[in-house]
Amino acid sequence: MAVRLFLILSIINDWYTIQIDFVLAFPQAPAECTMYMEIPKGFEIEGAYEGEYVLLLLRNLYGGKAAGKIWFDFLKKGLLETGFTQSKHNECVFINEGVILTIYVDDGILFGPEQDKIHAQIDKLKQLGYRVDEMGDVCDYLGVKIDKLPDGRIKLTQPQLIDQILHDLGMENKRTKPKSIPALSSKVLERDPEGHKFEEKWSYRSIIGKLNHLEKSTRGDIAVAVHQCARFSVDPKKSHADAVRMIGRYLSGTRDKGIIFNPDHTMSFECYCDAGFSGDWVPTLAPFDPSTARSRGGYIISFANCPLGWKSQLQTEIALSTAEAEYISLSNALKEVIYLMCFIEEITTFGIPFNDNTKAKIKGKCFQEPVVHCKAYEDNSATLEMAKVPKMRPRTKHINIKYHHFREHVRNGFIEVQWVDTQDQVADILTKPLPQDLFIIHRQRFLGW
Repeated sequence: MAVRLFLILSIINDWYTIQIDFVLAFPQAPAECTMYMEIPKGFEIEGAYEGEYVLLLLRNLYGGKAAGKIWFDFLKKGLLETGFTQSKHNECVFINEGVILTIYVDDGILFGPEQDKIHAQIDKLKQLGYRVDEMGDVCDYLGVKIDKLPDGRIKLTQPQLIDQILHDLGMENKRTKPKSIPALSSKVLERDPEGHKFEEKWSYRSIIGKLNHLEKSTRGDIAVAVHQCARFSVDPKKSHADAVRMIGRYLSGTRDKGIIFNPDHTMSFECYCDAGFSGDWVPTLAPFDPSTARSRGGYIISFANCPLGWKSQLQTEIALSTAEAEYISLSNALKEVIYLMCFIEEITTFGIPFNDNTKAKIKGKCFQEPVVHCKAYEDNSATLEMAKVPKMRPRTKHINIKYHHFREHVRNGFIEVQWVDTQDQVADILTKPLPQDLFIIHRQRFLGW
């Protein structure tokens, strides 16, 4: 979410972005302690028998149990020496003189209003001995294609990953008939113990893993469909394979789609929360699969009217009413919201604004400095009452400690919980498969297409 947040801010503030890659990152760090490794196959020491000698490691090596941590500690030390300050809310974000650096293992993006300052920070790292490659303006990061459109918007897509999924499913040819929705709204996908066996040539778990990665990165519209199929990875049936193929047909017609960031600088955080009460309930399977009684919750968190994060999942406990299911979903969503609000408030302490008023004046725009605030939208009146009025009711006292954590933020105005009509509840797309018309409406508001 941090990368998405800074991409949104880069549009609002007209920042420069430069992508960097640390060449052979792990071996750049010295070995943490005395470590040895067996001599690799194909190498021989003259006069020595097999197993007589080992190699002493001088540098950190890929595959070690602590290799990732050793590299990150080594990188962190160098960044702190060059003047960067590590964020307290996100350990992979560093800030120095208006330049923001986000790190994911050995890939990084630098954001800032002045290109010279960004290059100066990269030069400092090179002077400390880090081997860094500059990749230019960010265009492809962690498998996500980042396109800057002519009108200033940013589009995030993963066409290569979709091509891999379609290839694995045998749908790469043009004869595949696309679908307009990823899952049927008229049928609940269930365990199907008496169904036909899974006899496909492709790996069910492999496809589900790729679909999960796609959904979490750029395609929240397939979240419900993917998570329904993922529940049956242990013992899939033919009906589950058919459901996966339907997702593939939907992706074949939307290969070049993803997320479109078109920020509204006047807006802060927004959160849409929803839940379907026991939507997967199947009475005949309940004795063997208690999870059918669980409700599915979903939420969408946006900043400046751009999606930052989303989630669709079965709740960890069985809700006793629709209001309780909705309240659990709202509480889980606001955990993320509160963290993000604290994170962005921390960023502003480094002198990094929500928007650059100087550049706004140059462009002839008039910006108002927005306040860190969140509007949470909920369509259940009983849930709204529980969120706003701190009463201990007999039917809700059992959720007191775990889910009432956000009430103080509601009282002090940090978070505002508002009612929204069910037809305008965008998070409905993350709680159950929707009919085509409603699905397209919510997808447009969610992803921008």
